[in-house]
Amino acid sequence: MILLTDANILITLHDVGGIPILSQLAPTEILDVVFDECLNDCQPDLKDAALAAGIVVVESKLEWLAEAQDIAEGALSEQDAYCYIYARDAGRVLVSGDKPLRKKCKAGGIEYRGIIWIWKRLSIRG
Repeated sequence: MILLTDANILITLHDVGGIPILSQLAPTEILDVVFDECLNDCQPDLKDAALAAGIVVVESKLEWLAEAQDIAEGALSEQDAYCYIYARDAGRVLVSGDKPLRKKCKAGGIEYRGIIWIWKRLSIRG
């Protein structure tokens, strides 16, 4: 299993010093367009924390753009659509707290998890 994290999970874990948790559970990736969303002056050390934890930044493909624009609607952003496409095509488990993205994954048969799953996995590991 390889995890694909969304911005909200990475930011939430960063807020509590928990970014390393993801890569302890499984190898973890983040799309470059999603990672860019996370980088701002409010969290200047997020990038270093993610890279130090072994999270791999995956380069988005230009050929995903047209499909992403078709998929993105309402509350589902273009970055979310990129996550959906990559998780589907690469067989990744999407980790997100974003309801529209999780609904899209459910409809598309893509495995997804949220912060409660992370917490449960940590509890089991002790």
